[in-house]
Amino acid sequence: MENVKFIREPCSRILIGICSCLHANERQQAVRETWMKNLPWNIQCKIFVGGDYLYAFEKEHVVYLPVCDNYEHLPKKILAFFKYALLNYDFEWFFKCDDDTYVKTERLHSLLQPEADLIGNTSLQTQGYPSGGAGYFLSRSMIEKIVSFDNIPSKGFEDVIYGKLCQHLGGIIYSSERLCMTCIPYPMPDNNLASAHWCSPDNLRAIHLFNHSDPLITYTAEHLNWSQPDIIQLYPRNFFRRISTGCAGIYHFFADSLKLDWFSWSSDILNKQGKQYRNDYLTLKTHEAD
Repeated sequence: MENVKFIREPCSRILIGICSCLHANERQQAVRETWMKNLPWNIQCKIFVGGDYLYAFEKEHVVYLPVCDNYEHLPKKILAFFKYALLNYDFEWFFKCDDDTYVKTERLHSLLQPEADLIGNTSLQTQGYPSGGAGYFLSRSMIEKIVSFDNIPSKGFEDVIYGKLCQHLGGIIYSSERLCMTCIPYPMPDNNLASAHWCSPDNLRAIHLFNHSDPLITYTAEHLNWSQPDIIQLYPRNFFRRISTGCAGIYHFFADSLKLDWFSWSSDILNKQGKQYRNDYLTLKTHEAD
């Protein structure tokens, strides 16, 4: 029998760990439906949760860890996933984020700095630790140092604990404005952002749709509290966005009105007047391209 050489696929350079909990099914499903789909070939992604288990196990891209699942014990849950990841996955970089974070996965590689051990958002530079929701990278070698370190607190703010511990262990840090700890701004084709945080499930779906679909209707929008006219675009699946700010929401057409349910503030109900929709503050006119 001839010798057969098996060629192993190159390892995934980046492992994304999405921190979640057992009851967060709606947020997990929104992540699965949006940015977790169609990952680049060298990125793999796992959701991890805690619970009353005898041992760690994995099912359908979710890792179940035998640790407390509440927010108070988050550092312990993160540490348990570090240990599980080192044993079970090939990766050079670990990217930790939350289940209310939108990640533009194809942009993650451009954030990597070969000499760095910790890469986070701008709070890493200003406060000494990254935002866990905006997402942060740890090199595999740094994670190996972390799991070997004694006396890691089991309670507290995980991003503060591991951000400062990394530097205590001699890690080189790098901060980036492209990791955002808020839901606005968010990644879009016309910017280079890689993440956004504090996103509701519908907000995750909206951002994904804005990145992968064209608008159905475009309006010129004038508001009494806006310094100048703006553009509001209506997308499939009833999502809309304001161009200049990125503010978004869900719209509904009725017989003689249009309702805009903004994610960030109260709703607008606009009455149809000819080709316009308007209320006392906001007017939408069919947009005419230059």
